[in-house]
Amino acid sequence: MDPFSIIGSAVAGYLGSAMGTAMGTVIGSVAVYQDLAPQGSQPPYVVYSFQSGPDVYTWDGEETQTEYQIKAVSNREY
Repeated sequence: MDPFSIIGSAVAGYLGSAMGTAMGTVIGSVAVYQDLAPQGSQPPYVVYSFQSGPDVYTWDGEETQTEYQIKAVSNREY
């Protein structure tokens, strides 16, 4: 499994546990989706997507730093 898949799974797991949901299904009141919410999804929900992941070379090895964009969508006015 590549590092990006591992990190993506960790992001999804964290968002799911923080929001009280499982991937793509509503357990509490917020759904979590990767990249794109299905058409007709009712707010509130969270969408996350991978933005970049350059390799970083250090004195004693190599690291991967990743950036994710996380959007919360709500129909509330406040």
